[in-house]
Order: sequence, then structure tokens, then C-alpha cells
Amino acid sequence: MRNFQNKVASFPLFIILGIFLSGCLDGNGLADLDVEKPIGEYAIPLVKASLNMEDLVEEFDDYTEFDTTAEGVILFKYSGDILKRTSYDIFNSIESSLNGIPIPIESNNFPIPFTTPDGMEIYLMEVSEGSIGYFFETTVDEQCTVVISFPQLFDANMESFEYEVTLNPNNDGKISFLGEISLEGKTLIADQDGQVNLQYTVTSASGEDLLLETFFIIINDLRFSYSEGIFYNQEHKGELDTIEIEVFENWKGGNIFFEEPNITLTVNNSFGVPTRSVVQTFDIHTVEGDVIPLQGEAITDGIDFDYPEMDEVGETKSTTFVFNRDNSNVQDVLGSKPLYVEYLVDAITNPDGNDDVVGFIWEGSEYSVNVEVELPIYGKITDFLVVDTFELDMSVLTEQAIQEAILRLNYETALPIGFELQLTMLDDNGTELGDVFLPQPLVVQPVDVDASGEAMSPQSSVNDILLDQDQIEKLAISKKLILKVKFNSTMNDVLSVKVRPEQFLDLSLGMLIKR
Repeated sequence: MRNFQNKVASFPLFIILGIFLSGCLDGNGLADLDVEKPIGEYAIPLVKASLNMEDLVEEFDDYTEFDTTAEGVILFKYSGDILKRTSYDIFNSIESSLNGIPIPIESNNFPIPFTTPDGMEIYLMEVSEGSIGYFFETTVDEQCTVVISFPQLFDANMESFEYEVTLNPNNDGKISFLGEISLEGKTLIADQDGQVNLQYTVTSASGEDLLLETFFIIINDLRFSYSEGIFYNQEHKGELDTIEIEVFENWKGGNIFFEEPNITLTVNNSFGVPTRSVVQTFDIHTVEGDVIPLQGEAITDGIDFDYPEMDEVGETKSTTFVFNRDNSNVQDVLGSKPLYVEYLVDAITNPDGNDDVVGFIWEGSEYSVNVEVELPIYGKITDFLVVDTFELDMSVLTEQAIQEAILRLNYETALPIGFELQLTMLDDNGTELGDVFLPQPLVVQPVDVDASGEAMSPQSSVNDILLDQDQIEKLAISKKLILKVKFNSTMNDVLSVKVRPEQFLDLSLGMLIKR
């Protein structure tokens, strides 16, 4: 499990705000004031920024992918880890069920079932390494010839295995033999009954056919490179993973409604076996502490993975399933102020137990599962309140004989999302000293939109906010600022708006000083 390492970029305007504040809170312009200047008025630039959404996406981290929808709306994809499972998991199950277990041979034509305890019927296996050890013994008073054969064990030339040895009885009147058959590079092919047969003959020097009193085999260090058969209900265990949704990390109120959010499950599969997803966990955890499960038929019934056919060994087939507002509750759960998505997806082979489906697994077979949360920036923002705290050092103001200051904001925007910004001053003890922007917050208005939520003409504005002597003195002794930002989209109670890469916000903030 990865604990919240999938850092997700915040909603685009948060980055605009961060850049804005980094200039505003530095106080570099004030630091350049010269106390020797005569009494008068001075304009000090604090922030000047020209930003568009396309430039901002470069600020995002490695876990966030920027894209656009087919309609050109900004789309953010937040990915979980890619889970992979290989042929080792199934081959290890087969090998473990056969390796190191003595098998007594009870007749001279003994069928060895080519099945495993966990429900696989194997028809063909290509062996990369391993051996069959065997021991036999019987009482006899003359020389004997023993022939051991595996009619279903073939070498590279497709010749079946046969071994012949002539033995003389020992002092106890018995013949015995300990041998080994190398399986490296050989192929096992089951007969029509799904079995591999071990056959032997024992012929005495006088021509009598005998049976062995003791005969057993043991399979050692078996490794397969390819197998065909019916793979009943083999489980591939997934791993619990999380995708963090950082947009709600500092949420204090309000809502964001995404019109067309999706959760996409992508599977790449080179197992030649019918396989279906089994969702153990797919929950959305919210800022309010709720845990809401993703719901839909695909969660309940599973998703069938595409797989290569028998003549497509080595190929990979991809399956993509999108949980959208039409087939699941994804719109509700991603509109519920999610902090993170937590999921665990297993897989099961031949889930319907179909005897007619013969599949294959080869040593390079693997499947991978990837989950993405997709948020097109198309929706409504209603009083979405973010609160954070910043360190502040404006002590330079104490060195200036400032009588009055005006904060002047000039902006031009093409965004259908605006915000109100307020800064509350705190002293050394954390006591609130009052707000910076009075009598009302600093406001950047969103542009008008048409009936489809498309932003119309850019608009501009100039805002002046007077800081009186009392505010200047409080700002000078402030050590922290509480940042409160409330976002709203145009016509947020009735209409979803679309944010596109070419939309922009140009702004400048300056301080007019009277000394």
C-alpha cells in the first residue's frame, strides 16, 4: 500500500492564488522604501502576474497528468500505482502442488492425473527445468530387463520418453534401481482423459513378465515456461492502494460539483485465460469523515478482461472501463468533498467455470491494473472556502512614517471562476488583530458565460482598498496571516462552467503610500 504518495494538484485557481500571495506577502516593495524620501505619495508594485491555465499545468507534480477532453476542457488525471501480476503466481501454484510429493506407482500402466488441488486441468506443459526421480524394487532370481516409458513426455524432436535397463539380482534376491529423468526442455501432453501415463515392463531372462513390488516417483524443482488447460477460479490477489484528492485538503466550507467526473479502470492482460475483476474495496473517504463506496453493476458483477486467443501467445489485450454518471454513483461520490480514493481489486480466472474454454499461460504472461480519477474542470463552485496560514514579516513598516496606504488591484480575467480573498492578521501570541481588506474582501469577479457554460468576453476591473493608520500599525506587528479564499463560478446555482487551457488571469497589486 502506498500511503498518500500520489500527490494531486489543487484546483487551478489555487495555484494562481499561491503565486499571487508569494508576491504579496514578501513585502519586497516595502523593504525598498527609503526613509530619507520627502513627504509625498509613492506607488510600490507588489505583484504583477500574467498567467494562463496552460502555463500553470507545468507546476503540477509527477502524479498528476494534464490533458483535455474531446471538447477541449481541462482534464486532470490522478493515478494510483500500477498493480502487476505475472505467470509466476499461477505457475508457482502448479509447481508447489507437484514438487516433492512421492507418488506410488500401483500398476504397470499408471495414470497420473494432470490436475492440481486448486482446480486446474492441465493439457500441455512445456518444462524449463526439473526432474523426476524414481525408485523401484522387486524380488526375482534371474536377470531382468526393465523398460520405463512416458508416452506423453516428449523431447524437442517430439519423441516420447523411454528408458531401458538390464539388472541382475543382488545377494537378497532382488533387483532395485534409483534413477532420474531430466525434464528440462521437454513437453508434457495429457491424453484425452487429461492424464499423463507412466508405463513399465519387467521381463525376466526366461521371458516371464513380472510386476514391481515397489515403485514410486517424486518430482523435483519443477518449473514451467508454458501451459495449456482449463484454469478454474485461480485468484490473483491485488493490493490496497490510495489516490489522494488534494483539492479538498484545506476545505472549510462550500462545494464543488463536477459535471462529468470519471474513474477509469485499465487492464493490460497477456494471460490467455478468461479473467474477471473482483472488487474487494472501492471507497471514497471525505473531509467530513464519511466513507462512501463506489456503486454500479461493474462493481457488483465484475469486469471481464479481454485476453489473447490460443494463436496470440505473447500479445497483450487491453480493457478499459469507465465509471461515469450513467453507470455508477461516481458523480455523487466525487462531489462529496473526497480526500482520497481507496481501492483493492482482485481478479479470478474462468469465473463462470466454463469447461469448454481452454486457455494458456506462458512465462511472460502478466496483467496490470491501473486506476485513474478523472476530473474535467467543468462544473459549479459555490462558496468553496479555503483557509490556510502564512508566516509574515512586515516589520519594515515600523521604520516608515506612513500616514496612509492604499492597496490597488488591477486585473483582467477570462476565467468563469472568481474569488474573494481576505487576510486576517495575527500577532506573536496568535491573537487576531483584524482584517487587511476592509470594508470587504478583495474580489476578482468571474466572466459571464453563455447557456452552455462557455466563458464570454474577458473583463477587467480596478479595486482600491484603504489601509488606515491603525491597520498599518497592526500589519507592521503581524507575524502571521490567515488566508481565507472563497471561490465561486459564474451563475453557480444554475449552470456548470467550462475551464479551458487558453483562459487567463492578468493582475497587478500595488501599494500607494502617503508619508
